[in-house]
Amino acid sequence: MSDKDMSNKSLPPCSRGIKVLVVEDDPDQCQLICESLKMHFIDRPDTKITGVGTGGECLSQQLHDFDIILLDYTLPDISGIDLLERIIGVCDVPVVFVTCNSDIATAAEAIRRGAQDYVVKLGDYLFALPIVVEKNIRLHTLKQ
Repeated sequence: MSDKDMSNKSLPPCSRGIKVLVVEDDPDQCQLICESLKMHFIDRPDTKITGVGTGGECLSQQLHDFDIILLDYTLPDISGIDLLERIIGVCDVPVVFVTCNSDIATAAEAIRRGAQDYVVKLGDYLFALPIVVEKNIRLHTLKQ
């Protein structure tokens, strides 16, 4: 990590650009999520929103460079839970599930396995997502 990245991480999350990895197998949903976040965080310099469609693409990223990972529960090459465990095994980045799966048992299992939050893609979830992102980055920063 460069000196600029280190100094950027030391700023409060509300005043610096954020780096989000969106792992979503539906290209339309991935684009909607990415564009929604870009629009919300447009006034913050150095904001980077990256979208990928598979677990393999996710794991090929420099995961420690992201402030948060938004993860779909169902992916074509790996289950979201398995990918969550692999992410947790290589870096300390908050992971939030963003999925159509509204089963309470699934959400509870994701949280038990290490997800920081769970968002169901219903209604106006795109409007709430930037707030969820900021909240979870702040909580993770406080935990550190």
